[in-house]
Amino acid sequence: MLKKIQSALLIFDENKIKMKPSRNSDEEKHIKIVNLYKQGLSALDIARLLQISRGTVDRVLRIQNEFIFNFEKKKRDKQIINLFEQGKLVEDICKLLNRSSKTVKTVLIARGFLIKEYKNVKIRKRDETICKLYSSGESMSDIAKKMELGVTTVYYAVSRIGISRLPGLLSRNERNKKIIELVEENKNSKVVTELIGLTKTSVCDIVRYGGKPLSKIKEDEIKNRNIHICQFYKQGMPIGKIAKKIKMQRHTIRRILKKEGVYVEKK
Repeated sequence: MLKKIQSALLIFDENKIKMKPSRNSDEEKHIKIVNLYKQGLSALDIARLLQISRGTVDRVLRIQNEFIFNFEKKKRDKQIINLFEQGKLVEDICKLLNRSSKTVKTVLIARGFLIKEYKNVKIRKRDETICKLYSSGESMSDIAKKMELGVTTVYYAVSRIGISRLPGLLSRNERNKKIIELVEENKNSKVVTELIGLTKTSVCDIVRYGGKPLSKIKEDEIKNRNIHICQFYKQGMPIGKIAKKIKMQRHTIRRILKKEGVYVEKK
């Protein structure tokens, strides 16, 4: 590329000697741009060489000779089509030719290469993968995480194919039963989230929707704790020591003792 630019500059200097000197610097710049372009340099190379914007080069070529600009456009279109026929993606073509995705898509659609159809093939393959995973018993949220998609996208993919959502629902029901069983075994929400792989909020919601709120499940545990607090207090243990032993705040211990009718107000 460097040799190409150097040779183009030498030819330009020879042509400049032959040409009549122009008083207008803009005209000289325009002539220089056209001559460099005729030597085979692209508009982007000319812009970098002369340290001007690409838009200025395109505008000059368009004004000086419309055919030159059209020739570059045709050359660019051929490059885009050739790369696309070789199996390159739009993103790859943009990087290779330093073009915007809008330009590449416009050229391909105009030349009969429908991007929409190409995308539909990809979407169809993606939906088939989603449905296979869903049929095997994986939940929509797990599929979404695995394929880096939204849960809504997974839901619509399953709905479009017309696959039964029963396997997914059954696996979800089994998971929910397991969560409720773990909570009934006095497992706290942190342990359940680590075992199941859901958030604390999701676990709490599942337990509540299952008709077993967390407060009711832990009711027996709370009663036993309160009995122990009352026993310690009756044995003469100060509230501060009870709080340290049970790992609770003093005012909470005092409130429990008042509720149980054991607390004695100091005179």
